[in-house]
Amino acid sequence: MTERKPIEYWLSDMDGVLVHEGRPIPGAEEFISRLSASGTPFLVLTNNSIYTRRDLAARLARAGLA
Repeated sequence: MTERKPIEYWLSDMDGVLVHEGRPIPGAEEFISRLSASGTPFLVLTNNSIYTRRDLAARLARAGLA
C-alpha cells in the first residue's frame, strides 16, 4: 500500500453539506475554521447556477459561516 499525500486543497459542496435550508450543518463552522486555521486552501462549490458568488457568500454568512 502506498502512503497518502497530504491534502493540498479542499473542495466542498454547499447545499446539504455545509448548509441545509438556510441553517449550518452541525460541525460546518468548526470544519471551515480548522481549514482556515491550518492554511489549507478551500473552495465551496454548488451546482445551483442561479446565484452569483456574492449571493452564495451572503447565504453562507446568514447561516453563520464566513
